[in-house]
Amino acid sequence: MKKILLAAVVLILFAGRVFAHEPSAINLSYDPETKILKADIIHPTTNMRKHHIRLVKVYKNGEEMDSKYVPRQISPEGYKYETKIDAQPGDVLSVKAYCSDGGEREESLTLEQPAGEAKK
Repeated sequence: MKKILLAAVVLILFAGRVFAHEPSAINLSYDPETKILKADIIHPTTNMRKHHIRLVKVYKNGEEMDSKYVPRQISPEGYKYETKIDAQPGDVLSVKAYCSDGGEREESLTLEQPAGEAKK
């Protein structure tokens, strides 16, 4: 009986962690005219207060440029993040998103030379 009770307690304590997961994807886009980096972080959840994206970090060429703590997701599908960042063709922009229950994902975007412009 004690073993069953112990197993039930352990199951209850760790049930939330079983359903925790890292963001499933981060879709990045950069507008060189406005210098806005957009990150669409896909992280489905049914409890946006307790299981959500908690932190987003932005890097340019490996150097941290911005970060934001997120108290809760406002959409059950994920989190959208935008930041202004000055970047040039050849720069690598990366976004790393952290789940409140554990897990993280990082995606990168290498900026290309605009079509029709000669390389310098």
